Amino acid sequence: VLLASSESQEHHIEWSGLVESKVRLMVASLEKNMYIKIAHVSTQSFSDTATEGDGRYVTKWFIGLTFVKADSVNVDLTVDIQAFINNVYKQAVNINMYKPGMQMEIKHVKRKQLKHFVPEDVLEKSKPAHIKKKTGDSTGWSSIKDV
Repeated sequence: VLLASSESQEHHIEWSGLVESKVRLMVASLEKNMYIKIAHVSTQSFSDTATEGDGRYVTKWFIGLTFVKADSVNVDLTVDIQAFINNVYKQAVNINMYKPGMQMEIKHVKRKQLKHFVPEDVLEKSKPAHIKKKTGDSTGWSSIKDV
C-alpha cells in the first residue's frame, strides 16, 4: 500500500495528484525485477482522514505483486521503492509544490491485512471467485460467504 498524507486538504489535493501521477513509474520499475511476474496498481484510490485522529488527509493506492516461484529467495524492493520516493519528493521540490507535512510511505501488506486499509464492502466486491462459495438455503444461492 502506498500512502500519501498532508496536513491540509488544499495541500493534499496537490500532493496526492503528484504521487498518483508517478505511481505507474514505480510499477514499471518493479516489473523489471526478475522475481516479479506482475505488478499492478488498483485503479481505485481511497481517501480519508487518518484514523489516529491527527487530522491528516490520507490517500491510499494498492499495488498488487505476483512473484515468480523461486526456492529460498528473499526479494528486496528497497532500492526501487526508495528511488520512487526520492523521485516524487524531488519533483515536488522542483515545481515548488512541496509543503512541510507532506509525507509518503509504502508498506508491505498481505491480502488478509487489507481489512485494516480498505472498507469492508470494497473487499467483498474484489474477492477472487475461488475464495467465494455459495451457501445453502432452499434456492442454494442465498448469500456469498468466505470459505
